Amino acid sequence: MRRSGTLIILSILIGLGAAADTVHHVRFSQTAKVLVWAEGNFLGQGPEVRIATQLDPIEPPLGSGQLDPLDTTTHAAEDVLTLQIASNTGFVIETRDPAVANSISARVIAQGPNAQLRQNLLDPGSGLIFEQTARTAARPGAADTQTLTLELISDHGRLEELIIRTAEF
Repeated sequence: MRRSGTLIILSILIGLGAAADTVHHVRFSQTAKVLVWAEGNFLGQGPEVRIATQLDPIEPPLGSGQLDPLDTTTHAAEDVLTLQIASNTGFVIETRDPAVANSISARVIAQGPNAQLRQNLLDPGSGLIFEQTARTAARPGAADTQTLTLELISDHGRLEELIIRTAEF
């Protein structure tokens, strides 16, 4: 009896040391994209969103939220555009014609409660209007809480087609 008890204990100890665990290393990756609203209307998402002076809203994706438009009465309506942008990577705002970029200024007028601003100062001849060097999210939350609200002002009276695209820094 004592001998069989010892064998059972010994086999249990050996079995515990020989047990192997399977380790899974799972990595989820998401492609870089921007989400863009103008005057509270969702305009699009993806690695690049083009905005023409004619703004046609689309249905927002599930969980993206609805933004209320800001009252910006400091400039005439035809030369001012307010955009809300959330991105999971850095992004730039540019125009089809880089020469037009110098006549458009951008300023950040609001930040969502879970957003961060990492704006890069631009060279005058860069052809860019705005450059964010990191994702807009500072903390987890809904997409509409991770937005930067930008006011774009055109010196020549109207905004040309804008391109908001992801960029790696």
